[in-house]
Amino acid sequence: MRSENLNMTLLFPIRGLWFDKIYGNLLKVDGFGNILVCIHGFQFLKASDIQELYPNKFILLDENRIYVMNTLFNLPEIYMLACLIDFFSSSPNYIKVSEGVKSGDLFMSFRSIFQDIRSAVDYVHIQGGLKQRTLEHMSEYVHKDERLSLLLNRIRESGAKVFLLTNSEYWYTEGIMSYLLDSGTKGQKHWRSHFDYIVVRCFQAQFFQ
Repeated sequence: MRSENLNMTLLFPIRGLWFDKIYGNLLKVDGFGNILVCIHGFQFLKASDIQELYPNKFILLDENRIYVMNTLFNLPEIYMLACLIDFFSSSPNYIKVSEGVKSGDLFMSFRSIFQDIRSAVDYVHIQGGLKQRTLEHMSEYVHKDERLSLLLNRIRESGAKVFLLTNSEYWYTEGIMSYLLDSGTKGQKHWRSHFDYIVVRCFQAQFFQ
């Protein structure tokens, strides 16, 4: 499977899906654990198939089994999971079994596919060149809205305090915020002047503990 053959559609992944590491399914679940939608790769399972895997179409939030995809960073991760599981589950070189796929003596579990993708995503964010590439191709990856500075000014003018809290290092924060808020016009305020407090490398969610 070659990466250039993957064309991500922004319409497919949504935040809040659960990934079942046992069966390799993406689940849309309500607040009570009832399964509303179940997707294996890109195949939407029928109600009868869901019932067979999940009695009463219900599942508990067990952290050992379930991973909740609830951030924007998870969207490409969701898509990669769907692509790989769809590929291996439908490939003539593999036999799909309940908890993974087999090829001869090789067994690859859906859990191991998930762990490989998780490790790759963490590597890209922590040690890879994601941030540097983003800064080098800002217009491609960052949506700029000229109304942002006006919004921040109005919030401060109302008497509220405005703060920026981010996990990112200062060099990356400086690059992104300069692009978003500094127009380059003579007399234009520096992006930092829009905030009362700025905290970088805050190590969320430990910051709030």
